[in-house]
Amino acid sequence: MTEPTKAEIMLDSVTKSNRLINYLRFCKEHPIPPLRLDLRPSTKVSIKAYQDGVQNYIDRLTAQNEKVVSLVKQIPDGEVQLVLQLRYGLLDNATKKTPWLDIPAMMNYEMETIYRRHRLGIDHLNALLEQNAPEHS
Repeated sequence: MTEPTKAEIMLDSVTKSNRLINYLRFCKEHPIPPLRLDLRPSTKVSIKAYQDGVQNYIDRLTAQNEKVVSLVKQIPDGEVQLVLQLRYGLLDNATKKTPWLDIPAMMNYEMETIYRRHRLGIDHLNALLEQNAPEHS
């Protein structure tokens, strides 16, 4: 088995990030159990700081995901884009990848065509990542 490329690693991280973002949003919105307590001002400040920290993390993950989506949109072939979007949950902030076997029916293609388009997309993304990589001096 070959090592995953930078593009494959980047794409794999998106659905994981979307799951984590959903979990963090829940944590931010429910920092304490729903009790009828009159909290001290210092406790309220601590809760607010916690919520701000969680929101900061959500914002960073969201920005990373948006960068991936933007890179995929730079692929000139719309069908190649769609294969990657479906496979890696880049549509509607999905928290799961579309299974390989579901994609051919969704796109009305044979499995080999889906794999070929996927490979083209990965190759294109790797080229984009190489172009955007800072040069080491």
